[in-house]
Amino acid sequence: MHIRDDVFEGACWNDPRARFTVFHELGHGLLGHRRTINRAQAVAKLKVYEDSEWQANQFAAEFLMPLEVIQRDGLTTAFEIQMHFDVSFQAAERRFNQLEKRGELPCV
Repeated sequence: MHIRDDVFEGACWNDPRARFTVFHELGHGLLGHRRTINRAQAVAKLKVYEDSEWQANQFAAEFLMPLEVIQRDGLTTAFEIQMHFDVSFQAAERRFNQLEKRGELPCV
């Protein structure tokens, strides 16, 4: 796994975006994704969950913002998720929207 120096340093300083990037890249490795140079779209249309970038993002989100903790602690907004897990607002908002769409957020 190769991480840029600035991302590594950011992760060492607990930068939320850098931590997400590290877990995203770790997800690629653990999920057995092959490194690709060309990110052009494949000829065949993939389902969203078949996309390696989506999978790596999902891995990082699940690891850094576990559903069980969100439900247990009653986190019902992106801001609450951001503050609770010390992640970027962008990551928290994506996680919130995903869980809201699936009906997995805790009831208020």
